[in-house]
Amino acid sequence: MGVGTTARFSAGAAMPRRPATFRQHDLARALRAAKAAGIDIERIEIEPASGRILLVASTGDAVDPATPVDIWLAKNARSAQGN
Repeated sequence: MGVGTTARFSAGAAMPRRPATFRQHDLARALRAAKAAGIDIERIEIEPASGRILLVASTGDAVDPATPVDIWLAKNARSAQGN
């Protein structure tokens, strides 16, 4: 190309891509850190414009650990209602 000329793209040519805002290793690093901290991840949100990675921790509501009182109430609820 000479002086004063610009690069031209033909109609079928791909436009150059802009740099990625986040990379796979960024996400992998965040997931490893959460796992090392003992955090269960419910979902992952990524903002494409800024590259912000948001890991949303699960609340544990889906897993309902029953306490001994909960087990007793479940077994004896019908007999307690008749009294």
